[in-house]
Amino acid sequence: MLETYITNLKKSYMKPFIILLMIITIFCNTLALIVTKAWAEVPIIIYIVLAIWFVSCLVIMKQDSFNNIKVDELSALRYLIVNVFVGYIQVVALSAGYVIGNAYLYWDVLSYWLEMQVAIFMSLLGLIIFSLNEFHIAVKSAKRWLNMIAILLKLGSFGILIYLNFTAPRAGDENLFIWGLVIVIICIDALLLRSFLNYALFTDELRNGPTKFENKDSAKEPLE
Repeated sequence: MLETYITNLKKSYMKPFIILLMIITIFCNTLALIVTKAWAEVPIIIYIVLAIWFVSCLVIMKQDSFNNIKVDELSALRYLIVNVFVGYIQVVALSAGYVIGNAYLYWDVLSYWLEMQVAIFMSLLGLIIFSLNEFHIAVKSAKRWLNMIAILLKLGSFGILIYLNFTAPRAGDENLFIWGLVIVIICIDALLLRSFLNYALFTDELRNGPTKFENKDSAKEPLE
């Protein structure tokens, strides 16, 4: 089963969703910049983030396949880190649409965008804590208080984003990007939970043999 787990980890099935997000992000941001001609008004950090995002998309395109699968713990960790980083950089890149959409007004919206990044980081931290705890990656048995912390971080993250939706300045429908962040986070989390689960199954079987997560009934011999 080691090959199955690490194959599921490497083949994250994020590629179709990321391709869709790439199309939306590139089309919307390029269209906004062409219409407003506000290329120079966009903070340099936004261009840097989008460059990192684009490179990360190319990385996941190469990784998300059934080719060149390495069955070892270091490779499994690398696959997981790539999945998590690429998954959440999608949210960061999408949030850049808020800054680009308002750049032509010369408003100082960067501080609001940074608040969005705090919310995104809280969501990521909640996902990591929950996964490391619930899938027994960092603990031998799940701790309820760790799950509570993860849930509070998630709720706090969504709370900040919803608050910004009503308080952040905007010229038109740029707040749709903020609502879009919540939807994308939920979708990315679902895909990443799958990655964390397969990483947990792989490392557990690698270290302890195929016993911990296996269904006990599967080990029973059929009766004659």
